[in-house]
Formats: sequence, structure tokens, C-alpha cells
Amino acid sequence: MNYICSILLVSIMQFSSCLHDKKNNSDNHVKGNTIFIFDPDRSFRTTLYLGNKWTWGMEVLENSLNDTAMVGVVKIPPQKMGTLFRIECFIDSLSIDYKPYRAAKGKLVLKYFSGN
Repeated sequence: MNYICSILLVSIMQFSSCLHDKKNNSDNHVKGNTIFIFDPDRSFRTTLYLGNKWTWGMEVLENSLNDTAMVGVVKIPPQKMGTLFRIECFIDSLSIDYKPYRAAKGKLVLKYFSGN
């Protein structure tokens, strides 16, 4: 079961292990469990801290992008709202990439969640 979970995580999100702790995260895109993207044409990487939970996922709270963007390997079309994905797998933290893909204007607000 853990093998399947690992494959699923890799196929949905590209991530690398976290090499620094929460206190040293100087990323200005993340506030709490919300990711704010005000400049959608710039790529960045951030670390999400999930707190050793079995379930985690991501949802779109606000989306005024003029075209498609990517979080990991998940494409987010313009105006897409609601849950992007929900995965059951034990993980503490992961790094995630935002890529503009074709988006150049607008705003994107994502919320990540974790629970048992």
C-alpha cells in the first residue's frame, strides 16, 4: 500500500525533500496554509508543511488567471475553482513548484489541507 501511495504522490506532484525547518522558510508566497500568487508569470518553489497526516490535498480559493498555470504537474485552467486533488498518504512536508505555463496575468490563491 505504501508503494502505491508513493507512486501516486510522484505522479501528481513533483517534490523534493525538505532540507530546512519551518522557521527558516522565507517564502513570501505562503501564509499559514494558503499560497498567494499575485505575479503569475514567475515560477517559484515552496515547501508545504503537512504535519505528519494521512490525508492532504489542495483547493483553489481564487482564480482570475488569463490562462493555464501548473502546480507540480497539475494544470489549473483559468477560472477553475474548488478541490484540485485529495490524496491519502502519510507525509510531513514537501516542496512544490509553481509554473506559469501560459498564465501571464491575474491572481491565484490556493489552500492546502491535511488531516487524518
